[in-house]
Amino acid sequence: MNFEIASSIQGGMIQKLFVLILILINSVVSNADFVSKFEEAKTAFRNQQTLKEFTNDEIQRFDNSSFIMIDGIFGDLIQNQFVLWQTFLKANLPNSDSKIIRPSSFQDILQNSKELAKELLNSSHLKKKIVIAHSRGAAELFISLLSDPAIFEMANISKVILIQGAFSGTPIADLISEDGLSLSTNDSLKLRAALQKKLSSSDRMLFQKKVFFVRSESQAKDCPLPLKASAIYLNHFYNSYKNDCLLLSTHQRIPHLGVDLGILQADHLGLLTAPKHEPKLPLVFLTTLLREVL
Repeated sequence: MNFEIASSIQGGMIQKLFVLILILINSVVSNADFVSKFEEAKTAFRNQQTLKEFTNDEIQRFDNSSFIMIDGIFGDLIQNQFVLWQTFLKANLPNSDSKIIRPSSFQDILQNSKELAKELLNSSHLKKKIVIAHSRGAAELFISLLSDPAIFEMANISKVILIQGAFSGTPIADLISEDGLSLSTNDSLKLRAALQKKLSSSDRMLFQKKVFFVRSESQAKDCPLPLKASAIYLNHFYNSYKNDCLLLSTHQRIPHLGVDLGILQADHLGLLTAPKHEPKLPLVFLTTLLREVL
């Protein structure tokens, strides 16, 4: 074999091996202490009944950003998630802007992911984007980025935070349909696996650098009424896996394609929807999240 060709092949293999090692190292360095920080922030809030204000340094870090929040299934019908966050961001980060996107609950994940990609690319790129997505919206955003990782740079995306993402669907959807909303476990796995195979090693490093997963688990007795039935079903038929009353916690992250911030104790609606007796609790989660990721 020609020496120059052999050297080139060897160099390429070494580069790929180096990237793989970095991915594996970053994968295991999950911010496990984020969970304890959130618990500490909740305790402080409950004791003092006030949020810890942003410091001047934090305002400099967080401000002048564009926050894009992507809702999950039925968000386009209910339209209450992220509203509290948007109001808080406007009041505390005056040089930032924010937008809530509520994908259609009646289109499949692939169609919504294409529309999300267009919306991200067509929005202003003057400010760095912090994109936060929940549940099915997180899965749709992830499919958008898997389909075209260049969106990270083209849309000026700094960080992607995926909360309780339905990346592997939910067994609850398996009871309803094998296609339709594309939330069945079989459809979700096939779609995502096909796209992941196409990623280059540099693409994988980009995901590992910019993407963060937040997972949760809950006891069935603590689940809100709308999720009681699904929690009972999951606990009975998938009792070797923990869940958040709707999704298995193992399905809420993708290994080696982002940083796992750990598993919080919350039901599937609990991180974004406030209980009546603690209406500001979702803001404790938001501020702890921003301090950890940005």
